[in-house]
Amino acid sequence: MKSFAVVLVLSLAFGNQAASTNRFGCVTNYSSSTDYFPDKVTSTDSEQWDIQYYKSYKVLTNKIANETYLLYQCGTNPPSSEAGKHAVVTSVPLQDGVALTSTVQIPFLELMGLRSEIKSYIGDPQYISSSCLNKLISNGQVTVEESTAAANVTNWTKTNPDRIVLDGTFGGLPQNPVVGDQTILISEYEEASNKAIFEWLKVYAAIFNREAEANQIVNETAARYDCVSSNAQNMAQTDKTIPQAIWAYYSNYPGYEGWNIATCDPVFNYYCEYARDCHVKLLTSNDVMSHANFSDFAKDADVFFYM
Repeated sequence: MKSFAVVLVLSLAFGNQAASTNRFGCVTNYSSSTDYFPDKVTSTDSEQWDIQYYKSYKVLTNKIANETYLLYQCGTNPPSSEAGKHAVVTSVPLQDGVALTSTVQIPFLELMGLRSEIKSYIGDPQYISSSCLNKLISNGQVTVEESTAAANVTNWTKTNPDRIVLDGTFGGLPQNPVVGDQTILISEYEEASNKAIFEWLKVYAAIFNREAEANQIVNETAARYDCVSSNAQNMAQTDKTIPQAIWAYYSNYPGYEGWNIATCDPVFNYYCEYARDCHVKLLTSNDVMSHANFSDFAKDADVFFYM
């Protein structure tokens, strides 16, 4: 009992040296001895990002872009030793939400219950399929900048000086100092596998101190993926019939009309991995087809995935 009392007194005297969980708000009583990020993430399957944790800040690295971003706990100060070393320096969790530039970014935030943190969308909103986000846009709760021209984006940053842009466009937003100071590049499309792509959920989580949730979601999703793949393999051993599938979409864009079919060569795309892991034969072609040619090409397919 005496030893317990001593431990209790010491803990009360010196305070907890680590927060119990990552904070979703700002620190009011900063302590240099406290680890403000007890919940951490690491890249297991992803090869294009990394993150290092320190007591009051973390450094996120986009490897393929060769950029680093310093994320310091809101309510603390960024370390002076890191000044001038990073493309973006911002407090976390973000206090002004984010601007997205690609529709594929939307589910990452929605999975963690962070749809309300989407404050702006830079790009054409007609391709957004999230009905809830479309409603927020219609209500004016999410602003839209349809043009990604340099002048328009620069004007947008002037009216949103504290809002971080998560740029998921292939070529990146127009490069200029204003956008650069606010832009974190998201490059999940550079990954080689579906698990690696999905693991970028942890990157989004780090910006909002949601590492614990991201770890749980990623681990549970990976387990389900492996379970489905294993079940498909077991079924394939008993049923030798391999179903055929076609993965395609029709484009009516002027000059590019026609059916675009799944391709697995030279790039082994994500849907090719899905087909392989589910033991499905994917019909592929590098040609853009007319209605007649596509109908003939797809006539033996058991499953049609319309992209």
